[in-house]
Amino acid sequence: MTRSEQKKQQLTWEAAIPLVTSPFFIWDMLKLFGITALVMGLLLALIQLLSPAPGFWQACWLIPLLVSGGLFLLSLLVNILVFFNRYWARFTLDGDGVLYESARGSRTVSRALGSGAIILGLLRSAPVAAGAGMLARSRNMVFLSWCNVCKISPFPRYRVITLSNCWRPVLRLHCPNQLLYDQAIARLEAAAPKARWKAHPAVKARKRNVDQKNRFSKENP
Repeated sequence: MTRSEQKKQQLTWEAAIPLVTSPFFIWDMLKLFGITALVMGLLLALIQLLSPAPGFWQACWLIPLLVSGGLFLLSLLVNILVFFNRYWARFTLDGDGVLYESARGSRTVSRALGSGAIILGLLRSAPVAAGAGMLARSRNMVFLSWCNVCKISPFPRYRVITLSNCWRPVLRLHCPNQLLYDQAIARLEAAAPKARWKAHPAVKARKRNVDQKNRFSKENP
């Protein structure tokens, strides 16, 4: 297949992803910092069991909640002041899978913040900060092959499609208009036929129409 033919098969678009006003973003952040608070609380509780200290049980859960809550609010503030509640991304669907890339100014700002966190972590001998910076830089580009797409969850109201592997969500496709959303749905149906779809009326109606057409073509060759 030539390069021009490959480009014709690609579906590429850019979208401004809302951050603090998006229920998907808020839900992901709550899960992230909720798990962080739980892990911190369990570790502090284990320390308390190994070396008991009077009145420390309350702190085992108060400290993780305060730290996670503070980080959550700080992240919201950064996304408002630095990214202005918009993160530009580019999505590409081709014969191999789905590619997500940071786009426009968001890519530059994200790389700068990641590099700053890495440098600060190395200078202060803080592996957590350096690791967070490396993770942020690696998330500027994510590729998901079709064979790893196990579940597809469309959200027509928000024009968002969540792609999951066998155990967690990996990518969310944000479509700026209804036309691109319908094209993405059709491309996903063709490229990942074995994936399990989250039931909703739009997909059910589409699949019912496709099944009826296939049945009619078989009965009337």
